[in-house]
Amino acid sequence: RVLPFSALLRRGSGPLCSKMAKASGATTGIMHYYCGESSTPMEDGILCGPLDDPLNLARNLKSGSLVAVEVSVFNGCADDALMGRTDPPMEVLDTRGMMLMPHAVAVQDFSDAEEIDRTYFPEMQRFAQELTGCDRIAVVGHTLRGAPSALARAAGRFVHNDFSDRLKSQYLKLVADAEKTVITDPVQAGGLGITAAELERGRLVEINFWRPLQREPLQRDPLAVIDSESLQEDEIVQLPHFLDQDAKYASFSQSLRTPVRPHINTVVRPNPMHKWYYFPGMTRDEVLVFKNYDSDAPQPSRGVGMHCSFDHPDTPPCAPVRESIELRVLCFWYSGAS
Repeated sequence: RVLPFSALLRRGSGPLCSKMAKASGATTGIMHYYCGESSTPMEDGILCGPLDDPLNLARNLKSGSLVAVEVSVFNGCADDALMGRTDPPMEVLDTRGMMLMPHAVAVQDFSDAEEIDRTYFPEMQRFAQELTGCDRIAVVGHTLRGAPSALARAAGRFVHNDFSDRLKSQYLKLVADAEKTVITDPVQAGGLGITAAELERGRLVEINFWRPLQREPLQRDPLAVIDSESLQEDEIVQLPHFLDQDAKYASFSQSLRTPVRPHINTVVRPNPMHKWYYFPGMTRDEVLVFKNYDSDAPQPSRGVGMHCSFDHPDTPPCAPVRESIELRVLCFWYSGAS
């Protein structure tokens, strides 16, 4: 059952964020929000995972842990800041949490894992370094979706963030336990090459670089991101996954260089104040950049938001399955931004 936000209003959740703004290219989308009862900031273990498994999505909707909500989704291409036409990139990412950037890459075959490692990772590291101006940078993993690869996953149709406010403390524990980690791995081996003391004093940011793989404009399952300025801290719930103990996560965790015992996502409760954006007609020569973590302040401060794929109501029946890649990058500064 799909709830419009007017139904949430009747349950006392506040005013609508806006009316549909067709003039600016807004559309509607069904977003699956967390709505379970959790007694702490950590979800109570009711949700079935992995959450991007369509069967688990159906189970979670049936159990009432997730709810389908119809929202307005605004055209980010009509927003000068989100298109990089006004403010410096990090100012936009540190406030609203997303941008669309032109960025062609040399990779020809994204189903070739070796080509991704050999070509795409260095390309994106250079791009991320130029974009952020950080002191150190490292790729922590990638995920293919819908692509012709045995490791590809389905589009994620639930509102979430890939990490939580615990990320730095989890990395610090791994270092304290003398485990191999991207934090202390040398730069030549793809790590940040920093010490625990440097990590504790510095600023750690995780940024996601998402791009469709088809050469023609994307028509199916676009990715939408919530403007982090429209989120509230008390809406956010942490969601642990023990990735290394569950074979169902193998295609996700195989290249993930982040804490997995547990890996902690965040989900969010519905609020009609949330302002969603997507970028229609994306091609593989564009990349959607959005923040997943910033050690400078708790989520949703510093531009750390939520995202979700959705079924666009104007999708042609003959539109091909979406193929996409998301690359997660750690950016590190020896001192915090504030």
